[in-house]
Amino acid sequence: MVPFVAALGGALMECQLRATRPRIATAVMSGTQAQFEADINLMTNTALARTPFNLFPVSNLDPVQVVQQRREHPTDQDAPKDLLDRMLTVVDTKTGEKMTDASIVDNVHSFPWDSGALF
Repeated sequence: MVPFVAALGGALMECQLRATRPRIATAVMSGTQAQFEADINLMTNTALARTPFNLFPVSNLDPVQVVQQRREHPTDQDAPKDLLDRMLTVVDTKTGEKMTDASIVDNVHSFPWDSGALF
């Protein structure tokens, strides 16, 4: 199985289990928490390395730092250069709010899957 797909399946399964598991049980399951974090890290690293959109050029910065850096030093607002620019500037038509840094990083996880870059 493709590692990204395995990590995605593991993370989704753990999310589903956490919805029905008492918080105290989750808190004492250190091995499960470690695997959940490992799955999320693998998905993040895969998405960053394999995205066809070049959102996060090769960098020693973590994704949150990259988003914060781009937010602090935006490109020309009249003409977004890439998908990250778009995510930083787009405003939700219903709420009037922009995407949070955490939401942008979380959305990166879907890029390899959506683009077929894993297959």
